[in-house]
Amino acid sequence: MQSLIAPALGGETGLPLPIPISAPRLVLRRLRESDLDELKEVLGDDRMYRYVSDVPIDENGILHWLEGDARAQLAVGGQGVSLGLESRETRKLAGYVTLMMEDSRQAWVTVFVMCAEQGKGLGTEAVAVLLDFCFSAISLHRVAAACDARNLAALRVLEKVGMRREGKFLQNRFQYGEWADTVYYALLDKEYRESQTVAGENPV
Repeated sequence: MQSLIAPALGGETGLPLPIPISAPRLVLRRLRESDLDELKEVLGDDRMYRYVSDVPIDENGILHWLEGDARAQLAVGGQGVSLGLESRETRKLAGYVTLMMEDSRQAWVTVFVMCAEQGKGLGTEAVAVLLDFCFSAISLHRVAAACDARNLAALRVLEKVGMRREGKFLQNRFQYGEWADTVYYALLDKEYRESQTVAGENPV
């Protein structure tokens, strides 16, 4: 069993998902059990959880997560599929992205970049190629993201890739002893196509 890209018209053959997803400095690929040691480094760092509600997980928790993620399919709404963010330079995981599917061709995206690899633009590149995958490869209608308002680096990533700021929920999360705001971003397939057309007409 595997997820397939359903053709727009009847009579055509479904195509396998184009994963791994390649970018100049990274590859997004399905996670595997051999990633355990590197995931322990990513997920065991308390600093990674400053702006999220999750908590560090131990080795057993990571193995349980990997087991469930291996069975997840993008064709099923309500399931999240995680892809390892592998650096081409080091050939090691620098983090991961998650695509949480909803019904009606919509999804939520999140990105985790380990502290030692932050500030290098890998998160921006990962989200950019993931958006292209969402709109160009699997024809989603809308992709959204939520971010703690205090996480300025993550806000910059979402804005750099062209996601549109939709609004802010004030003090909607109580986290680590304080109320936090959440900023919401989204991008429609029409907006993405228009941005790519403009980029093609005005190359850097």
